[in-house]
Amino acid sequence: MTLSGSALADRIHGGWLGRIAGNMLGKPVENGEHWTRDRIDRYLRRADALPLTDYLPALEPPPDPVEFELRPEWQQCVRGRIHGSCRDDDVDYSVLGLHLLETYGPGFSTEQVGEMWLLRL
Repeated sequence: MTLSGSALADRIHGGWLGRIAGNMLGKPVENGEHWTRDRIDRYLRRADALPLTDYLPALEPPPDPVEFELRPEWQQCVRGRIHGSCRDDDVDYSVLGLHLLETYGPGFSTEQVGEMWLLRL
């Protein structure tokens, strides 16, 4: 399959948006040991948000931190409060990969990855 420049740019743009949106969707509950499937279900039921069709809603008043341990940046990552993307290691790695490609091209070396990692992260 050969894509035109604009079609390729559109796909790359869509990929970046999907990466960021997916990351933001899971960000508030990104503690796998605490946020089990059952706990997420209880949170969503309490928020009357099942089935989930949008970003995680904030509970008002805020939930008990022992029962629902939310990440420190959770208030920026819930429905109605998202104005861009929170900083995140997953996004950082994607940006680092892009920077490697832009700087060294597709043949970058392990050493260049290490150098860029130390310089940028």
